[in-house]
Amino acid sequence: EYNATYLILTNGSVSGFFVTESATTIIEDLGGVPADNSSQVFRGDLGSIYVNELIDQADYTQSGSCVDSFISGYTNPLGGNIFYCNGDMTISNNLTFYNGTGSDIGSGTIVVDGDLYLNDNLNYFNSTIDQHINNLASVAWIVTGRVILDPAVTDLVGAFIVLGDADFTDNGFYDDTVFDFDTGSSTLPLTLHGLVMARSFNFQRTSVGTTTDPEPGEDIRYDGRVFANPPPGLEDFASLLPEFN
Repeated sequence: EYNATYLILTNGSVSGFFVTESATTIIEDLGGVPADNSSQVFRGDLGSIYVNELIDQADYTQSGSCVDSFISGYTNPLGGNIFYCNGDMTISNNLTFYNGTGSDIGSGTIVVDGDLYLNDNLNYFNSTIDQHINNLASVAWIVTGRVILDPAVTDLVGAFIVLGDADFTDNGFYDDTVFDFDTGSSTLPLTLHGLVMARSFNFQRTSVGTTTDPEPGEDIRYDGRVFANPPPGLEDFASLLPEFN
């Protein structure tokens, strides 16, 4: 039973969309995803992201490649902080993002100026907010390159804004071996609570569950956190996103 539901926003044509018997889904060249310019302002149908401003305002910066320890000590809560990794980032240990209490801010933004490699799960701690909606844990990942998942990853959270352009080579021709958001070939199902914006996707999970309890290979559930408590830099996007959970 191969089936899925997609919301595709595009200001042009959609090409290269197909589903095979192995349930692999590839979506390519989705117009409307933000385009780059020299000022690092990425504009799309859902608003703008001012990447250079986020970098200038970063509370924590690390030059070169980063690992999960760069942010693991600041997830309880994220505190409204901006983290800037000036290179590729690799997450090899589980990260859990916690709600704040009192005047604490639960949102935060992680800017990766390179590729993001996810080798372990990302989670929100299941607890109620203390007093204010600003306490709600809400994380954004702004990635200038690609997002590549290890096949063992089963749970992710956050708003992933992937600004790379991996599906085209330098001479403008399509490269069908590289994608901006790649879930990894696996029989394990993947659940992502949040949203993903990218130019190209490679959905490779082949899990279908059982006859009595079918499940999608990739299940992306918009949880409304980016609207309820927008992470720094996503206020413009959040104003145009729906409220439903």
